[in-house]
Amino acid sequence: MAVVVFSFTFPVLAYYQAGFVPSAPALSTAFIAYYFYFKNVKHKDNVSFYLAIGLMLAAALYRSPFNIFLFAILLNELWNAFNSRKILWQRFSVMGIAYLLLFAFQVYKKYLKEEFGSMFLTELMPARSVDEFVNIIETVWLNWSMSYFTWAHYILLLLALVGLLYAVLVKKQKIDFDSGLPVQVFLCLGGAFLYFLLMARQFPDHDYYFIDTFYLGFILFFILGLQFITTNSRGIQLVFNSALFLLLVWASHSAAGIQRYRYTFNFWDFGEITHQNFVGSAEFLDSLGIGRDATVLVLDAYSTNAPLILMERRGYTVQHTLKENIQSGIKEGADYIVIQDELLPTGVILNYPELTQHLNKIDGNGRITVYTYSENEIDQTLEDLLWNDVSLTVDPLDFNSKDSTSLWSHTLPAAEDHKALLPGSELFGPIWEFNGDSDFKRLLLKANFLSKSIVSRFEAVLSIVQHDQVIFYRSFPIDFSEADTWEDFMCMFVLPGNLDGEVQLKCNLYNPNGAEVWMKDISITY
Repeated sequence: MAVVVFSFTFPVLAYYQAGFVPSAPALSTAFIAYYFYFKNVKHKDNVSFYLAIGLMLAAALYRSPFNIFLFAILLNELWNAFNSRKILWQRFSVMGIAYLLLFAFQVYKKYLKEEFGSMFLTELMPARSVDEFVNIIETVWLNWSMSYFTWAHYILLLLALVGLLYAVLVKKQKIDFDSGLPVQVFLCLGGAFLYFLLMARQFPDHDYYFIDTFYLGFILFFILGLQFITTNSRGIQLVFNSALFLLLVWASHSAAGIQRYRYTFNFWDFGEITHQNFVGSAEFLDSLGIGRDATVLVLDAYSTNAPLILMERRGYTVQHTLKENIQSGIKEGADYIVIQDELLPTGVILNYPELTQHLNKIDGNGRITVYTYSENEIDQTLEDLLWNDVSLTVDPLDFNSKDSTSLWSHTLPAAEDHKALLPGSELFGPIWEFNGDSDFKRLLLKANFLSKSIVSRFEAVLSIVQHDQVIFYRSFPIDFSEADTWEDFMCMFVLPGNLDGEVQLKCNLYNPNGAEVWMKDISITY
């Protein structure tokens, strides 16, 4: 029971058990495969061996890294054959067939990639230097150390290690290598480490890589360590079992807390924002008479699959909205184009301004809007696409003007041509601030910026405070593709619908890295 609770309270594994990532079902399949493999070792049962190989093959087909464990079984069998001076041809034939199937599947995947393209990683990503490798380890620890395991798990692993070392070094107990477990622990953890060396640059970004590699080895190690913790004293056994129970309760409680944290919505999480924007989109498209067999192109989709799944339509998604990518998506000839309202100015039009004259607006629900593409140019502006005939207020910031009616405030000295320099010592740029009852729905920020160097971080931020609580926060990065060149920028904030009563609404520029940026032609339309 300790092994089961220990295994299924790993925070990363608990998080991915309900999801699309195939690592969790691959690991579950590997559990079953090892059950049959160790049953075969104990009872010399060929049927169990064949089941073990078939299941481990399935796990490797789900997720390629699980070949580590199939290969570990192969090495174990080679070692047994070497020790016994006897080759079991039937077993090696079955493993040969498994690897032929793996090879055939890799060839098929290569064909799919060449035929249709792929967003999956198809190359090795080792560290390029010792310094980078050390930095990767530090980053992995910083990012995921409390997601891979809780403190209780770390203590339990340490307990297993102490039990193993005490039994072997002090009590002089022998390790039963014939059981297969010690050999598999060594091979699984060794193979996982080799995979880590080959794919090191991916580990800082992907927590589920630990499911594919180290988890199974650590679970087998935990089993091995617990086997060596034995005593004839009932008192000591009671103390140990009580400690084990408390640690497992702690592990479960900590893992549940981490899950709650990971499922907490953050205002800057555009993955979840995209999900919320497309909730109910299938019914919305139905209401517009758009059939379930219609193809849809989603521009700035953020997620490859989620928008199409939620719309219950087939089609195409463009995530990296460079002009050529948008044009390539349009060439696919989808029946309709769907864009998240909040991302239309920044993610789409800013990169491809001419598209404004080719989008024929069908309708929107306040979160997403449906368009068709027109080959002929349409005489319309971005504001026409965003608001149609709604009454607008434009609030410009003129650095050479002292207009007291403006909602803008700033302390930057004006230069000629109505521009100003934000020095590196200033954390915040000009602020547009509103206090009072608000029926704001959307704010469109436009500006021109120039930096003498490529800036790593510079943002446009909107925050809303109500009753001393931040009820809304959103930021858009301002990218400088070239140094010493004026660049257009615009972004739109779609405000939440719960702004009844007085609020403090603040839009500003955020400069955490101390960039020196010139700015002009700043305005907010609302």
